[in-house]
Amino acid sequence: MTANISLGVAIFSLIISIATFFAASRSNRNALGVSEENTYSKIQDAEDARADFAMEIALKAEAWKLANAGKTYQMIPAEEKMADHKIQRVLNAYDMACQRYIDKKLDRKRFRRTYGDRIQKICDNADFQRIKNRTTHSYTALNQVNDELNNPERN
Repeated sequence: MTANISLGVAIFSLIISIATFFAASRSNRNALGVSEENTYSKIQDAEDARADFAMEIALKAEAWKLANAGKTYQMIPAEEKMADHKIQRVLNAYDMACQRYIDKKLDRKRFRRTYGDRIQKICDNADFQRIKNRTTHSYTALNQVNDELNNPERN
């Protein structure tokens, strides 16, 4: 009789342990999804801010060109600094995302599909390279992940 009660308690404990394991696993997957959404939002916000500024400058340049036929618009130093700042924000967002990728805090397969080409375009873009080379921040994670995802000699 005591053996049956012990067996029943053991089976009940096993069922609780299995249920707890699956609940924790589901919770970890949900946390990973939230982290991916935050990463996407930060990158998108930085890219949107850069695009908005670029559109503002393009409209200003177009209006200036209409008023000054035959001349090309030249950004003033404050606009150049703001453009550089917008590029830095994008680089920082991608660098932070790459740090999370390296730390395995993001779904690596999904990250490769979503950001692999985008990271390569950023690393190959002359404006982004100019900022990367000029700042003291080395963007190590961004460079490392770009190499991992886009270097054909590594793959």
